[in-house]
Amino acid sequence: ARRLRFYARGLFASRLVAGCAPGLRDEDDENGFWRSASWHANYYAWGIATLAVSMLDWPVRACSRGRFAGRTAEVRSSPASYDEATAGELWEKAGAAAGRVKEMGKEMLVG
Repeated sequence: ARRLRFYARGLFASRLVAGCAPGLRDEDDENGFWRSASWHANYYAWGIATLAVSMLDWPVRACSRGRFAGRTAEVRSSPASYDEATAGELWEKAGAAAGRVKEMGKEMLVG
């Protein structure tokens, strides 16, 4: 089996963003309301923190010339993103889309 890896750079590799993501929500949980409320509270807190990090990431790296938040690290991703069948399908579709763009003679800005 292949090992799928995910990387993040700068503040996005921090424990706040990569380590506190809420993960998948269990729709069939018998604890119902309280577990759902807890998941949603975590989701919104994580979203706000990630938004704050996204506004700070580039200025911190640029002003410190990469001394702060300049590393790229392997991070844990959501459980769904480790599905090899989904990863293979996405890779094939991305390759097909890139081929079509190339065949049409159009340029795409990436990154």
